[in-house]
Amino acid sequence: MKKVRDRIIHLKSIDQKPSGIEDETIWGTMLRIHDKPLCDFAYEVIGYFEPAISNRRWYKKYPYGKA
Repeated sequence: MKKVRDRIIHLKSIDQKPSGIEDETIWGTMLRIHDKPLCDFAYEVIGYFEPAISNRRWYKKYPYGKA
């Protein structure tokens, strides 16, 4: 999770510009994750960095999470 978070926060140049299918970007990687919706993936990334965020009401009320 930390690698994904770091890759999003500290975008590489390839992730900041239009790219083709031959380019490996964080966005393409995230779109290829078919076992769960992107919102669940985001929830897990955010939740990884608790307790800073996990006490937020919106985090606790996320309807698909395990909070």
